[in-house]
Amino acid sequence: MNAARGNGPLCRVLALPHVLIVMTAPVLPLRLQHALALPATRDERARRNFTAGLRSFVLHELAEGLRREPAASEAGLADARQMHAALRPTLAFQFYSALRVAAQDMVYQTVRSGVERHRDQLVQRASRLATEAPLGSLRLDEALPLPRSVTAVDIHLMPGSYHSEQGADDLAAGAVYDNRLAVSSFGLMGRNLDDIGQSMARFV
Repeated sequence: MNAARGNGPLCRVLALPHVLIVMTAPVLPLRLQHALALPATRDERARRNFTAGLRSFVLHELAEGLRREPAASEAGLADARQMHAALRPTLAFQFYSALRVAAQDMVYQTVRSGVERHRDQLVQRASRLATEAPLGSLRLDEALPLPRSVTAVDIHLMPGSYHSEQGADDLAAGAVYDNRLAVSSFGLMGRNLDDIGQSMARFV
């Protein structure tokens, strides 16, 4: 991976066999400001910056390029299923899909090291906040069986899915999800990823 500055914006150039990808770099991960936000090392921030740019490129430029594929403009494609069936055999779609999966996996790889490093601190900090600044309470039924649709696969490729716990009061799954959204949401969910919850609370 090389970075170069020309007359335009800073570009990241990713060289693959027979492929050259040039990504503009306006997309940067959020730096969360809430009480359970985790610090990141310089290397972790660099990896997250690259991954956010790559994911943005895949979901925008590459996805837009699929619209120009001849298979996408064939007459008689009535719905998304037919469009998917027409595009799936094409090299462009296969490259897009492979890179999208790789970028999604990279999102988690860039945040897991920080979460693992601060796992015990997260538990201690959450316990202290619950005592010093309680906002309410939530009691879960530990006997409630989790549906197989949650446990059978890693949803959104998140390792361990959303439910895995490695010990008492483990917050790692929530921290991984929180920090991965900081990398992958492009700022669309607010500075602390709480726009949806805040909007619902204010409406109620």
